[in-house]
Amino acid sequence: MNVESALLQAPQLAFSDSPHISNLACHNYLGRAPPPGVSKFLGLGLNFCLRTPKIVTSSKSFPRFKNDVRRMYALRDLERDPDSYIPGMYHPSHKIFKEAAEDIELGLKRFETGFLSLQAANARLTSVVPNITKRQHNLMQTCRRHDKYIYIESDKGLSPVQYWRLKYAERVCSEHLGNTSNYQQLPAANAKGMQLGLHRYKFPAWLSKYYYEPNSRPPKNGEVAISKAEKVFLLRALKKYPDKFARFRMSMKIHKTPFKFRPLVCCAGTFMNDWSRWLDYQLQKLKPHIESYLRDGNQLLEELKHLKVRIGYQK
Repeated sequence: MNVESALLQAPQLAFSDSPHISNLACHNYLGRAPPPGVSKFLGLGLNFCLRTPKIVTSSKSFPRFKNDVRRMYALRDLERDPDSYIPGMYHPSHKIFKEAAEDIELGLKRFETGFLSLQAANARLTSVVPNITKRQHNLMQTCRRHDKYIYIESDKGLSPVQYWRLKYAERVCSEHLGNTSNYQQLPAANAKGMQLGLHRYKFPAWLSKYYYEPNSRPPKNGEVAISKAEKVFLLRALKKYPDKFARFRMSMKIHKTPFKFRPLVCCAGTFMNDWSRWLDYQLQKLKPHIESYLRDGNQLLEELKHLKVRIGYQK
């Protein structure tokens, strides 16, 4: 049992003769041999999660945890009212909620007391076995700051790609940003002005057109109306991301010959991303009206029962 436990706790690729992962793969487009060890390291994938070197033994997160529980308790009845609260569209207001019911507060107190006592009893057990070797960790730091090489994702979910950073920048301009039929170059002042105009004029005008106060006239048949919860979500998003721009990057289409690059505009952490979330929330309402729509797997099984077809394997 001790040997089995030790093997399970061993770091990834600790045994060179029989590595834990046998299908490590990455694609080299440098035109020469890559730096030693980089190929195996990249084979873990760009989304490989590293273990922290130590167990975090801080109790500073308890106030936030308690406030989250109290928030869910305070909003428990509003989940049935989409005009007041939409779980999929919510930005924290940093409001400190009042205490919940007595049994919930008692449970929170017992949980915190038990956690802190368990933490004190295991104060020395803070080290964590890493899931990469020290050499791989050093390679990761080197690759992140490298001036000549860049490591990017490939299209279709394939393995990471090694490429020249300078050539990557050149193809950004030659294939995409320099293509005047698809892109228009703007001075920084013009771009900031357009962003400011969107936030100060276009969005408020759009919101005033489709949002109706509770005491005002109800929307007419077929007229779009924004609920109070949606308005609060969008206004908080506007306050949280007032002037952050989207970022441009590319992934490589290695399945094509010759390979090409796919443009990607990352809007995460911008106001436009949350506005898109609102649009997705509205479009989700149309899915039940599509003939191929299935609510879940149980509905599929029920539909198959009505077909009266025997599904099985033929010998």
